[in-house]
Amino acid sequence: MSSQAEYFRYTPLNLAQQSFRLINVLSRAPDGEIRCFMYNTFHQQQYREFTALSYEWGNRPVQFRIWINVIRFPVRPNLYSFFQHLSTLYPAGYDRLWIDALCIDQNNVKERNHQVSIMKNTYESAGKTLVWLGPNANGSDTVFHLLEKEFERRRRSGMLTEVPDTIVEQETMFDSTCIEKAGDDRRLKEMFRATTVRKYWERTWILQELVVSTSPILMCGTRMCPWSFWTAAMIYIDINWGFKNPYPLEIWKLKASKREAPTIEFTNLVRLLLHFRQSDCKDLHDKAYALVGLAGTGSQVPIDYRSTLETLYGQLVDVIDPRSSTPILDALDLALIFRVEPHLWSLFRFLSPYTKQADYEALLYTIPAEWDRIFDHLRQRWEMYGAPGVCGPGFVRECRTLYRDYYDQQ
Repeated sequence: MSSQAEYFRYTPLNLAQQSFRLINVLSRAPDGEIRCFMYNTFHQQQYREFTALSYEWGNRPVQFRIWINVIRFPVRPNLYSFFQHLSTLYPAGYDRLWIDALCIDQNNVKERNHQVSIMKNTYESAGKTLVWLGPNANGSDTVFHLLEKEFERRRRSGMLTEVPDTIVEQETMFDSTCIEKAGDDRRLKEMFRATTVRKYWERTWILQELVVSTSPILMCGTRMCPWSFWTAAMIYIDINWGFKNPYPLEIWKLKASKREAPTIEFTNLVRLLLHFRQSDCKDLHDKAYALVGLAGTGSQVPIDYRSTLETLYGQLVDVIDPRSSTPILDALDLALIFRVEPHLWSLFRFLSPYTKQADYEALLYTIPAEWDRIFDHLRQRWEMYGAPGVCGPGFVRECRTLYRDYYDQQ
């Protein structure tokens, strides 16, 4: 939102601490204008006292203006739609709301680096997270009305006493009774499926936002439903009808695994990135930065939007988990994602006596054409040293020696 500087000046944050900004949405004005008040504060002072927003920025250009501290501020259509629906639900106003597009000075790279580095803490500290799916469309009002009624019925009857933590508990939380009572089964299936293919689910950032949030609440139009109950319904639908979009269920599995027994797949930054490689972000840096908060301490990378994609690629290769079954293929996949040339020496250093044949062959086909002598030599030596499916220790030593010799000659 590069034009925001023409309208608004931010009060600088204290970047030495976990400072951030919140906004109060003021009561609805007769003229329909959205008016907000923004102020600086600290995480420690606002713990569990504010609401974070998770939503899709969208690619459509800025078309609307709201008022922040009596100054016009440009916003994209989807965020403006959120404010309109929020004002309908809360005409008296809504206090202590955190929205990244507004509360972070997007033109200040230093501040942006700081705020992204504490993004995990922001969503963890929020008392709740509003998940804005967008306005009512394709029967979403019917779906959410159905879920609201069933959730209230189960809560009043004492059948819903706590938020389930595991997939197994989720499966027992929702049954088909409310769906069967709704009538036209085929039409309802399409309505439910339509909620899972909205653009929101394609965002890379929602992985961290939903997984670390304590109390996510889905908001679609003016309807709301707790994340836990909605995912229970989605699990039922996946089992019985099949998903068009697996991401909502994948996100729930990731959230559940964080509470149970995290696996390498969901703790190593590179494995997370590769697992969710189809997710979308405008800035390729966010393919990694959006997941840093979910990764273990051994696979972190520094957040710096000024760094080149080549630099970021090198940092990610350095944190590839050595326990990965195919580290060379992982490194090559990263190069494709970030649209950079792979670092050949980094690929060679992953060779070990336990390297799988798939990794070895991927390495051979990555070697430049002018290295034909090395290519042919390695193939011959593979037959001598290579065990079935792995590289022998003699083969590994020779690969590294040949590469170093060639590299030194260049």
